[in-house]
Amino acid sequence: MMTAMPRRASDDLGGKLLVETYRKMLGSAPREALHYMAERALRECEWFPSIAECTKLLSSWQRSDAPSKQKALASAIAEREVAARQSDAQDAMENVMARLQNGEMSQAQVDELPRQFRSIAEARGLLMIVDGQYRLRPSLNRKASDPA
Repeated sequence: MMTAMPRRASDDLGGKLLVETYRKMLGSAPREALHYMAERALRECEWFPSIAECTKLLSSWQRSDAPSKQKALASAIAEREVAARQSDAQDAMENVMARLQNGEMSQAQVDELPRQFRSIAEARGLLMIVDGQYRLRPSLNRKASDPA
């Protein structure tokens, strides 16, 4: 970049100090990242970039070797799995709420629900808490044979 881009004039010692400073500040980056940064600097910068500008250019670089690609693929698969499980849990919870609303659950079935479902049903007015226990609301039209 030093030979291709305009920069402030400096003597030999100043140039060597500049190169050493850049090497010290940016030298820990992988070689591929430095090539990426240099290509972007040549395309995008009008003057020789500062270390801060080089660091900003480096921040968008991503590894593209096999282990990095495998890690990215594994992350994507895990994210999809989490999203699918959350969707399934949401569907299950909405199914339970609909069954409670329609009076299609017995007290025994309510007792077996996860605590979170019972808490949500109570917040929606589908269950009530009596003596610390979640109970069916007698006002809902009950179809289940189990009494409240």
